[in-house]
Amino acid sequence: MENYTFVGFLITCVLGLSLFVRYLVTKVINITDANTSAFQELKHAVSNNTEATKDLKQAIQNINNN
Repeated sequence: MENYTFVGFLITCVLGLSLFVRYLVTKVINITDANTSAFQELKHAVSNNTEATKDLKQAIQNINNN
C-alpha cells in the first residue's frame, strides 16, 4: 500500500510541476510579446524623430544628470 501512495505522490508532483512550468512559460511569452510591441513602437517613434522622441531624450538626460 505504501508503494501506491508514493507513486501517487510522484505523479501528483510531476503533474503539479508541469502545470506550473506551463504557467511560467505562458507568462514569459506574454511579457515577450508586450516588450516586442513596445520596442517596435519606440523604434517607430525614433525613426520618425517626433516630439515624443525629443521628450524621451530629455527624460533620459534628466535621469542621467541625477
